[in-house]
Amino acid sequence: MPRDLLAPKAAPRAPRDLFAAPAASTAAPSGYQQPTPPPGMEYDPATGRMIDTAQWDLVLERQRPGLLERVPGAAARTGRVADDFVRGAADLASFGFADEIAAGAGAAVGNGTYERNLVAERQRDAEGGAARLAGQIGGAVLMPGMAARSVTGAAAQGMGQGALYGYGSGEGSAANRAVNAGVGAISGAAVGGAVRGVTNAIGNRIARASIPNNEALREAADRAYQVADEAGIVYRPDAMMRLGLNVQRDLVEAGYHPSLQPRIATVLDEVDRLGQGNVTLKGVDVLRRMASAAGSSIDRSERALATRIIGRIDDMVDRTSADDVVMGDVARGTVALRDARDYWSRLRKSETLDEAVTKGERRAASTGTGGNVDNAVRQNVRGILERPATSRGLTDAERAAGERVVRGTKTQNAARLVGKLSPEGNGLMLALGVGGSLAQPGFGVPAMVAGAVAKRFADRATPANVQRMSETIRSGGLTSREIVARALMGEGPPEVVQSVQELMQRDALVRALGARAASIGADRAMDAVRR
Repeated sequence: MPRDLLAPKAAPRAPRDLFAAPAASTAAPSGYQQPTPPPGMEYDPATGRMIDTAQWDLVLERQRPGLLERVPGAAARTGRVADDFVRGAADLASFGFADEIAAGAGAAVGNGTYERNLVAERQRDAEGGAARLAGQIGGAVLMPGMAARSVTGAAAQGMGQGALYGYGSGEGSAANRAVNAGVGAISGAAVGGAVRGVTNAIGNRIARASIPNNEALREAADRAYQVADEAGIVYRPDAMMRLGLNVQRDLVEAGYHPSLQPRIATVLDEVDRLGQGNVTLKGVDVLRRMASAAGSSIDRSERALATRIIGRIDDMVDRTSADDVVMGDVARGTVALRDARDYWSRLRKSETLDEAVTKGERRAASTGTGGNVDNAVRQNVRGILERPATSRGLTDAERAAGERVVRGTKTQNAARLVGKLSPEGNGLMLALGVGGSLAQPGFGVPAMVAGAVAKRFADRATPANVQRMSETIRSGGLTSREIVARALMGEGPPEVVQSVQELMQRDALVRALGARAASIGADRAMDAVRR
């Protein structure tokens, strides 16, 4: 077996005991008595001579290991700790094949046989302590495929990594390694999925906490409008005239006629009036609000024309140059106005959703037993999606969240179906439930209980979906998962970015510890199987 170069050297030979009896070969003759040292002297049995007491400490010091003698031992210990750490990292990073790789490499260069090297490597690994554990944690962090964001994906990754590590760290026949791989796969899947699930839940909570509520949106919109006003932008008449010409061209192409679209005629008159003089940025924003009001018409043609006018106004504001204004900070004012509109739009949509939910709850409370809240809320949210005035400004993500509220999930709808057996729904079901219970107690009572439980579950699912839709609206069309993804790329509020990135770093560490725990569990399971 090759000598371990990093193993500590043999302990240095202990200094000779000055008071020890002489060796047998130098033993004094029988009857010899050790002389009594005179005052100020000490007897040295090694030399048989008297030594001055003042020089005695110097003699002992010389026989003590010096600094240069102590350094090699400390260096060896440091090297062994480093070796333990590297071995641990290699163990996890190589999925448990590090000992086989090292044994084969040694045999390939003529340093012993593979079998003897493997025994030596495993014996050396068994001697590793805290340094090896630290190395395994580091190796687990470096394991590939740690970027799965879903619980299912993380569980699949954990299963694959656990199986590989279980097989690689196993011993004996292929059958024994297969058992070890199975245990590792189960442990890895459980750890990977559980840790990712907890991490995602915490990340979503961080994201939701960063979403402004209605009052915060109102305050942000007011501040942005104030900044836009303070920018002091005043448009020249020719800029407003160009806007009027572009709007008129669009209206002609769309077949506009004042008698058919009277609301659009009012907006067009305002455009002509503003083209006769200088206009502040606030005046342009008022014009846009007039066009937005026309867009809430029940007439589809008026809604289409209003959308075109709004697009022209936004294009003019976004492309404002120094030549278009008499005075003012163009960059500051236009950006602030755009932010103000965004905040105000989120606020209006959020308030519309809140109002729809409140009306649904009130209608359900005023009819029957008040147990049909789920259906009433879903119907009101459907109205938001179907009415042009409320659906026009919804983003794709907000529409998708609204559809989830209206249509529900498969599990939720199945629970709603079973929930029809609940006596809480209406008076008729209560009467039928009571009658059925009296006629067939063994069936009627369990059916009522099952219906009540299912209905409660379905009723709780709808408020959760409504909350998700509200959060999507108030965040500007982003789901909590998208907020987390943007934070990982360094986008979003600084405090959210920092919190999410720190969370993901802890996630990697926890998963590393989980991988270590899974490996220990697999090894112990194999030991139990062998016994």
